[in-house]
Amino acid sequence: MYSSQSSLPIPPDDSLYDHEIGEFLAYLQQEKRYSPLTIKAYHTDLRQFADYLAGCECTRFAQVQGGDVRAWLVSLIGAGLSAVTLNRKIASLKSFYRFLKKRKGLTRSPMTGVIAMRTSQRLPEFVERRGMELLLEELSFADDFPGCRDRCVLELLYSTGIRRAELIALKDKDIDWSNHHLRITGKGARERLVPMIPALENLLRQYITVRDKAYTPNGFLIVSNTGRPAYPTLIQNIVGTYLKEITSLSRKSPHILRHTFATHLSNQGAPLNAIKELMGHSSLAATQIYTHNTIARLQEVYRQSHPKAGDEGV
Repeated sequence: MYSSQSSLPIPPDDSLYDHEIGEFLAYLQQEKRYSPLTIKAYHTDLRQFADYLAGCECTRFAQVQGGDVRAWLVSLIGAGLSAVTLNRKIASLKSFYRFLKKRKGLTRSPMTGVIAMRTSQRLPEFVERRGMELLLEELSFADDFPGCRDRCVLELLYSTGIRRAELIALKDKDIDWSNHHLRITGKGARERLVPMIPALENLLRQYITVRDKAYTPNGFLIVSNTGRPAYPTLIQNIVGTYLKEITSLSRKSPHILRHTFATHLSNQGAPLNAIKELMGHSSLAATQIYTHNTIARLQEVYRQSHPKAGDEGV
């Protein structure tokens, strides 16, 4: 079954709803193998809903009606929450009630008929190809360990499309030098193999040599300036520091380089299924957004290049 609440990834709160929330969080951690950040998001949504229900005199999640859920959502709309945030909370509740039906014998879900709100699809931001060439081929990096490490981090993010959490978890043993690929463990503990281009492979060899001269190896590929395993803020700071030198994008996060990886592949004609596998997406739905960037780019090229693109009625 489940571990005690003391071993849950999120400390439980003191309320009548804690037991069911705690079991659900343990399920996400131990069976679904979700990341700590994802589990924290579920916990936040469920606690917020539980706090609302406490004011409605509901004592158990099984007593909740569809009207209670809709009233909660209306209150969140009134508080100014965006459709994207509301849809995440709806998804959290739907997952939770599926768990209660499957594991706790619940016969009816109040989420039946509750649908996600319509949102305008925002195309992912990415760095243009010339910007990445400037970053990785022309920008100067210090000759010391931090400089070598920083360049390696940027190359890994762009050349493999790896997520920040996946990069932090990457270990020396995940490098297959003989077959020229990386073994990446993604969401839900799913593994995928991503090829290493020669430039990345050479850079990794140089980095590991410098790293091992400076620090005693601990198994993790990317380490901090003290030799300890990397952490989220470190990777964010590295990316932000260098991206501000080559792009005016408002967001300068590791995920921008992941979007850039996928968009550049799509622009060069890579099959959507191949991009899906390289990105570690569970379905094509998450990958298809990159085709929109490609279409938008083609439309812009057409507008700028075709002699009749500006004619009315064309």
